Amino acid sequence: MRAYGDRGVSWAALKRRSDGMGVIAAGTHPWCCTNDEPILRTVQDEILAVLKEQRIKRPGYPAAVMGDMNAGYYANSQYLMREGSRSAFNLDWSILPFSFKDSYAIGNNDPDTSTGTWDGGKIDFVYFEETPLQMGQIVDSKVWKNCDRAGSDHCAVSGDIILSGTAQPSSLTTTQPSFSCAPFAEWPDVDNGVTCAGCTALVLTEPYDGRCDNFCTSFGHICLGAAEEEDENCQVKYSVACDEQITGTSDMLCTCAQPSSTAEPTSTSLGASFEAVDGGVGRACRGASPKDNKASYYWKAQTASLDECKQLCLGDLNCVGVEYGARYQRCEIWTREDGVGASAPVTGYTCLRYGGHIQQECVEGWAPAPECVPSFSYNGQIYTGCTTADHDQGWCSHNSTSASEWSNCLPCGPVEFESQEDRACRGPGGVADNKPSYYDIRQAASLDQCKQICMATPSCTGIEWGKNNRCEVWTSVIGVSKVVSGYTCLRVVRDQIQS
Repeated sequence: MRAYGDRGVSWAALKRRSDGMGVIAAGTHPWCCTNDEPILRTVQDEILAVLKEQRIKRPGYPAAVMGDMNAGYYANSQYLMREGSRSAFNLDWSILPFSFKDSYAIGNNDPDTSTGTWDGGKIDFVYFEETPLQMGQIVDSKVWKNCDRAGSDHCAVSGDIILSGTAQPSSLTTTQPSFSCAPFAEWPDVDNGVTCAGCTALVLTEPYDGRCDNFCTSFGHICLGAAEEEDENCQVKYSVACDEQITGTSDMLCTCAQPSSTAEPTSTSLGASFEAVDGGVGRACRGASPKDNKASYYWKAQTASLDECKQLCLGDLNCVGVEYGARYQRCEIWTREDGVGASAPVTGYTCLRYGGHIQQECVEGWAPAPECVPSFSYNGQIYTGCTTADHDQGWCSHNSTSASEWSNCLPCGPVEFESQEDRACRGPGGVADNKPSYYDIRQAASLDQCKQICMATPSCTGIEWGKNNRCEVWTSVIGVSKVVSGYTCLRVVRDQIQS
């Protein structure tokens, strides 16, 4: 559960055994009896945080969001759920690219019918994801009346949906990678010869510390999936992130792909275009030779995983590779002009070369991803390079006549920071508005290093840096600041593209 105040967003990941189709089921109950602003914050800051976290861990699982929302169908907060963005209380709110369909707003149903013992007003909802993953076809919904007989002033609301066999991307979603791999005969440490469809095999955990990313990079591949199996077979018991350790078992299911066959990196694929240097695992990156390790070749950050380290690389147009050490969560973003030329054997580290960045023209703060076309049509308009239309950052299309396949654009160009010394950043709600969902905490040895992490994070709106090398990378609006000695609050100033 993700807590906020005395409330929270609870969630569960569910998977259908027959075909492996999965969904995220989330529920919440925002505060009652104020105005709609706290509920807007719940949707944008709390529900969205759960959706983003689960989409990274389970990219193919569409979401259902349920709850007593304490707001009617026509409230701004519920428009935000259905449309993905809304302007209210002199602020712009967004959960894009997510949007949802109210299960009861079908057929001849009154979408604002009472869901309780009071007269008028629907405040209980079952929402099914519309974008970026379409959950399926809604076939029925019901408000179960006479709830007072059960001792409640709220009636149950149900929604019936026929799930797609697999999650179907809507019009504005990233493509999933198609990939290939080496013949299974070339895979090391396959347990009892158990191999599965989709470049997946049952492999021994012990030589790779129970991690599929370590296994895949050991023979020049990239990890795309990791799981524990049911009974020495291909049936998945539970899935984990590639860099997450699987314990209590002698084997694991790993999905590996050759780097050259994977798609270019998008918001849901970090493996593409990262190439293991000299095997990757147990190697530290170097310049021209194994002894060439100048500090000017890279900048450092602390990240919780190799994937987070890769994400920083994707956001830095000068990145040529990453080095990651899990024990101390050390992430080096290599920017050496001649690339990562060599490696040295160092236990506990992984060195990956990145070759995805192609020089693109920087226009108003965004550069198109390499796989995008120069111009494209979307909703009847022609865009050149990038646009922020219906999205919270620049994006570009893979096709000139359709936006069905797209990628996030890369931040570029000069970034200025408005500095406030001896001030701590706060949200738009005032000096007491400091929700943990507003920022990610990183370690940075200096203020400049904290700035670098922000510039490599596409959604960064500013930073707070202070004692103990604490670097808060803000991804929500910085509204005000509070006087706190020893801290500095900086707001990003970047020209944005008009949608």
